[in-house]
Amino acid sequence: MSVLNFFEEYINVLISLTWNAFGAIGIVALFLFLLYLFSPKNFETIWLHIQKLLANFSYYHRKKYIRNYIEKVTERELENINKCVNISSKKLKIIWTEEDVIDSWLDKGFVIVKMKNHKNMHENLAKALLAYLPHTLPPTVYATIRKDLGYGISYFIARDISKDDPYVVAELRKVIENKYDSEEFKELLNKLENVNSESLLIRILLPEIVEATNTVYPNQPPELNVEIEKMIDMLNEVVNGNLAEPVLNGKYISFAIVRVASSEKLAFSGIEPHLKFTQKVLERGVKNIYVLAAGEVKPKWAKKLVERLMKDIGLRLEFDDSYSGIYRGKRLNLYCCKLTRGVRA
Repeated sequence: MSVLNFFEEYINVLISLTWNAFGAIGIVALFLFLLYLFSPKNFETIWLHIQKLLANFSYYHRKKYIRNYIEKVTERELENINKCVNISSKKLKIIWTEEDVIDSWLDKGFVIVKMKNHKNMHENLAKALLAYLPHTLPPTVYATIRKDLGYGISYFIARDISKDDPYVVAELRKVIENKYDSEEFKELLNKLENVNSESLLIRILLPEIVEATNTVYPNQPPELNVEIEKMIDMLNEVVNGNLAEPVLNGKYISFAIVRVASSEKLAFSGIEPHLKFTQKVLERGVKNIYVLAAGEVKPKWAKKLVERLMKDIGLRLEFDDSYSGIYRGKRLNLYCCKLTRGVRA
């Protein structure tokens, strides 16, 4: 008897015994157990749907569902975000309150979220997710930057994390607009929306904020928030294609962006103009260099440029990431990397 036939016969006997002893409930339990052993991710997805069903009948299971949903979807996206900036997943605890307020804090490695239990489960998920996410960022960010800036950035991370559930995404927008109902904040959201459209929020904006806050903490210099706003404005113009040579060389935030030229320009002059631009901004004291490229061919040129920048100028590669994203309204292969010389000149 082959191993495969033996295994098949063993499973048939196991199913038969389970049916005779426990009936349909036993078969379901056996299926879940085998799924847990051989496909943990699929088991987690099915178990989450079971908890979602139970959440309609029990406050206890509602807490568990919100906790497991947020922990699961956050952990799923961490791999992408952690290529560029360190975000740590934390366990979540929900405390229900009769007051229509929401508060969150860290306690012994847990994020505690105190909130009202709304009938709308999607509203609960949106509010808990927005309260939870700031605590996954390095604590220097949470303690240093202006709250509306941090909340706006958390909103777009939350939206990307929960993109598979359009009802949660819709509730996120309601929550964020109710919290900061001003024209200035709506304008900030519009700019961040544009920046995030090319996935530059987690690949440029957030890494620069983390680096700057690590430098200034525990101080809270107002100039840092001004520089963050300037960075958002600059990245917004970069996405719009209005800046040929984007450079921000502030007191706390210092970087330049090299967007690899069109194939025609590359064929004519190669990567030399990019090398000269990088050398020029480094001589002005710029610390970090980001290289961006879009399409089938340009990312290959970008990697050649990165090799030259490391070899000829001595820059150090912090991260590089190839991904699929939206560029000028089209889904293309995109490339982004961060190089630094480490010590400010």
